[in-house]
Amino acid sequence: MPDYKTRIEFINGQITMACRIYGIDDSNYRDIKLVLDTGATISGISKNIAVELGYDLQQHGIAQDFDTAGGTQPLSIIPVTQINFAGSKYKNHKVVCNEYFDEMYINGIIGLDILTNYNISIIVDFEIT
Repeated sequence: MPDYKTRIEFINGQITMACRIYGIDDSNYRDIKLVLDTGATISGISKNIAVELGYDLQQHGIAQDFDTAGGTQPLSIIPVTQINFAGSKYKNHKVVCNEYFDEMYINGIIGLDILTNYNISIIVDFEIT
């Protein structure tokens, strides 16, 4: 796989990266910024974004308890039709839907699942101040 360079931004002290998330059908998508969270075992998106994209968390989701930085929370896992990130397209990748992302003013997170399952390396070649 060729190297791909993507822009990262620092927003409120967090590293964010651009991503496109698709809904139930390919004509419905959102361009969002996800926070890089190497402490998260699974990537996630805002529950509101999932609903806007047509995912019915009761029908498409699998309820599961997750240990998060805020404690144990019951969250839904959904298979997202497609995620475009870092120059590649990932189909039917499972993400957690978290309503608390909205309270934290983020669209979601990129966790270790995407970074390791798809062999993504992130190299920062400038000084972070």
